[in-house]
Amino acid sequence: MTKKKWNLLDWWFKPQDVRVTRAFEIMVCTCMLYYFSGHLQTPEWWLTDKGFHVSAAATSSHYIPPPPLISAEWVTPAVVTFYVLGGIYLLGYGRRILNLVFCALCVYIQAMDQPSSFTINRMLIVYFFFLSVQPPEELIDGKRVVSGWLVRVIQLTLVFQYLGAGICKWYGGNWLDNVGGGVIDSMNYTIWSQSQGHYKNMISVWALHTWPRFVWGGFAWATLIVETFSPLLFFIRWKNIRLWALFAAFMMHVGIAVLMKDLIYFSFQMVCSYVFFLPKHWVTIPIQKLRDTIPFVKN
Repeated sequence: MTKKKWNLLDWWFKPQDVRVTRAFEIMVCTCMLYYFSGHLQTPEWWLTDKGFHVSAAATSSHYIPPPPLISAEWVTPAVVTFYVLGGIYLLGYGRRILNLVFCALCVYIQAMDQPSSFTINRMLIVYFFFLSVQPPEELIDGKRVVSGWLVRVIQLTLVFQYLGAGICKWYGGNWLDNVGGGVIDSMNYTIWSQSQGHYKNMISVWALHTWPRFVWGGFAWATLIVETFSPLLFFIRWKNIRLWALFAAFMMHVGIAVLMKDLIYFSFQMVCSYVFFLPKHWVTIPIQKLRDTIPFVKN
């Protein structure tokens, strides 16, 4: 085996601290609980035939057929069970089997509520699936570690999502249309238009009437640069470039969450993966303090 191949395999399978993976599990589960809770404010409208659901005849052939809806009398037991299982998972118990349970639940929601599930629910399916098949932890030199391939899969999933989005913005849509005549103004229209209509909220209404044109253009340019160059920026370690890139991407998602209704769920889901790019001690110290503070949290 050549040295380059060996280095690649070493990078792919390099043991990782289990506490980082645990932090990712906590964030993903919290994201799911928060996302579902938004719909569970009116559970009967979401889970039973009392609300609107796409019929089997109207379902695209690219989707799985809509599953049966639950009856009204089962709504409360189902919701209570969901939150109980979520709490058990966050405490660290039964994670492997619950990863499968939550993966199946997200598949059900994806099929049951196609109009509002879109990207968010699909990523939860991916996350819980890979967490369910992660290898068992090992003890190496007194440290609890797990094979690094799970970390690499999640990292590459994130950067390829960003890269794909960046390429689409360069070669499709109106991101490069020269609306204002200047370099910064040239992408003014895209972010400005996406912050109204279906996605409009009270904050974006204020911003649309208050912020100057260059703010919208600057936001668009920053988004395009971060997404397109994320494979380089997120993996480089030179002079804290990675940390600044993560901060820029995080602020991009803060902007999306604040300016666009309901897309806080999308932003939350995306930044869950950031734990695998942060310095290890930034993640492991809070997790260890959590375990020390709450004695019944499982290691």
